[in-house]
Amino acid sequence: MTNYDIIDSVEKLNDAINKMKAAQSLFANYTQEQVDSIFLAAASAANKARISLAKMAV
Repeated sequence: MTNYDIIDSVEKLNDAINKMKAAQSLFANYTQEQVDSIFLAAASAANKARISLAKMAV
């Protein structure tokens, strides 16, 4: 699991927004096949973790 920095200042928020915009620009140029692959991987990971996620939700 990745550790994320806590955004506790305007500067950190602006940095995070700039990183998000750069990632969004790259993602906008992906082919449909690349997008499908990414979403399949995300759905598979969520499916694999469904039991532990359900236990945490309860």
